[in-house]
Order: sequence, then structure tokens, then C-alpha cells
Amino acid sequence: MVSDKILEYFVEEVERPGVGTGITLYMRGLVVAGITMRSKKYYDLMSTLRSEQFQTTDANEIAIGKSTQEEYKRFFQDQREKATNSEPEYIHLEKATVYSPGMPPTYVAVNPWRGKISSIDAFSIGSNPRV
Repeated sequence: MVSDKILEYFVEEVERPGVGTGITLYMRGLVVAGITMRSKKYYDLMSTLRSEQFQTTDANEIAIGKSTQEEYKRFFQDQREKATNSEPEYIHLEKATVYSPGMPPTYVAVNPWRGKISSIDAFSIGSNPRV
């Protein structure tokens, strides 16, 4: 269940034209900054990430990896279709940076990033590469 109608509006807007908006999210002490992206783009990226991570020269492992990759792709294609027909529960970001509190703050770049809208405490439009 989405608790912030304004945030829900921004997520729905990116789904229509597909143009991302810089956004900074605040979630239980973490700060996540990035560019909103369509759920379809998120699922397309996720379906290819595993193949990029799989590295071996063993013929048997390659065969198993290809089979697993096809299952992985089908799963994310199914998720992509389901996301098209429902209200948004998640926000997807590309070129995201996750900041953890501390002195000095630590951060990690991730692409793509996914978060549950109902877990977001606050947000602001615009993403600063260094918080």
C-alpha cells in the first residue's frame, strides 16, 4: 500500500513517458539518490545482469549457466508484464547511490536499485552525487 500520493504520482509519471527524474529518498537513516526509471527498464536490466556475472571456461558449467539464465530471463519477463497491470509498490532507480550515516558518510553506487514505496520516510526532487 502506497502511503504518499505525491511519491506515487512521480512513480506513475515515469511509467508513462519513460523519462526519469532525479530524486533523493530517505529511508530509516539511509539516503538513496538516483534517477527514476520505468519498471520495464528495471526488469530488462535485471534479466541481463546475471549473464554478465557468470564467468567460467568449464563446458558443463556453461551449459548449466545458459539454462539457468533462460529461466532467470523468463522470470523477469513475467514480472515485467505483471508490473504493467498494477499499481506501483516499488520505485526503481538507475545510477543510484546509497549513503549510510556516519563520519564521514559512506556510500556505494548501485545500478539498478529497487525500493518499496511504503518504506520511504521522505523524498526530495533532485539527486546530489555527494550528500
